[in-house]
Amino acid sequence: MRDLSEKGYKNSSARILPPRSVLFSSRAPIGYCVIAKNEISTNQGFKSLIPNSEQSPEFLRYYLLSAKEYAESLASGTTFKELSGARMATLAVPVPPLPEQRRIVAKLDSLTSRTARARQQLGRISKLIEKYREAILAAAFSGELTKEWRRSNGYQTPKMTTLGTQVSDISYGTAKKCHTDGNGVPVLRIPNVSAGKIDLSDLKFADFEQKELAKLRLQEGDILVVRSNGSADLVGKPALVEDSAVGLAYAGYLIRLRPKKGTALPRFVRAMLQSPQVRKVIETNARSTSGVHNINSKELAALEIPQPTIQEQGETVRRIETAFAWLDRVAAEHANASRLLPRLEQAILTKAFRGELVPQEPGDEPAATIFDPILVERATFPKSERRKSRSEITIQTNRPAMPKNRIDVDVKGKPYLASKLKEFGGKTSVEQLYRAADLSLVDFYKQISDEFDRGWLRKTGELVEAA
Repeated sequence: MRDLSEKGYKNSSARILPPRSVLFSSRAPIGYCVIAKNEISTNQGFKSLIPNSEQSPEFLRYYLLSAKEYAESLASGTTFKELSGARMATLAVPVPPLPEQRRIVAKLDSLTSRTARARQQLGRISKLIEKYREAILAAAFSGELTKEWRRSNGYQTPKMTTLGTQVSDISYGTAKKCHTDGNGVPVLRIPNVSAGKIDLSDLKFADFEQKELAKLRLQEGDILVVRSNGSADLVGKPALVEDSAVGLAYAGYLIRLRPKKGTALPRFVRAMLQSPQVRKVIETNARSTSGVHNINSKELAALEIPQPTIQEQGETVRRIETAFAWLDRVAAEHANASRLLPRLEQAILTKAFRGELVPQEPGDEPAATIFDPILVERATFPKSERRKSRSEITIQTNRPAMPKNRIDVDVKGKPYLASKLKEFGGKTSVEQLYRAADLSLVDFYKQISDEFDRGWLRKTGELVEAA
């Protein structure tokens, strides 16, 4: 947000909008909507509306949030979609009695506060999952994870040794320039090291002589470690080579570790390199003021990690993977809930503007029959875009649920509304056509816009006729 000086205001086309104006973003993206707390001015990315005494700003805001898809259908543009002032002025808005608007707003406030709390709680889950992963790895490194298992099986607390004593080879990758044409040997790079695994979705290739390739070929159970990166928390990250990556080469920003058979299980070594204790040492030593952080083979070899028996290593890996599988299920459920929450919010808004969220009260004054009790801030629209007629768009306040929608085979992509005009001798008002269409408000305006664009309908004064 920027301040507008008095001099700038006097020398621009900007207008000061009063408090409680409704500000609707009309491009990149369309559909954000807020109510101004104070006097405010906006740039061309907003269409600003000043509700009159018959329209609650809060009700209008909720409706515009529910009508995002409807508003987008009225927009045009190639680089990005923009809703013009003229199109915004034709956007139909329901106008139930003001007491009913207030009841709807109160109900929506209550429900959206609950979804906001749900979103806040969901936002914490990812961090909790990550912390739990770290806690499991920390317990594995310290031996706490298998403490009772050792006691039951008569094993001693493992001693600490260096990583170098548990691997038979530590080697740098190739510096040869790679290409993307698909010819040659696939070469794994830093982007292929992901979450402890090898990701084969973005491969590059290089040509090698057999002697050179023999030194670079990966075997099942090898571990690739990120050697250098601009981000210190990526340096030292490991990935286990499984069957799908056997025979591939690896690039110079990676270091290959080959655990000794019978001494160290590859999955155990990977887990130790992922533990918070080892990560702290790596990140502290790798940090550089140059902006590029590094770890070399000697520093890797010197890292201290526990060396339990092969049996305990296997039990440690089993417990880690069991716990991580459960966390993966929790993460999947979290992701699903995160996707469903916006749909729930949209469903609540849709229900509200179908008249299904709160009961209508017999004592309410009748709603206006015209969809134009909103005063659009005309100063934000060029003169050519100003609305021509208040009677162009109308509403039935208590209309029942519509039996038709735009996915029906006789509606979408068809001159459905043009055919309906036959009932009126080929010409009628928008209001009468809306009543005859049996479509929801949003579907009706999408359909009428589509049929105008296709040339099936045209406007004649205040009437619509078949072209």
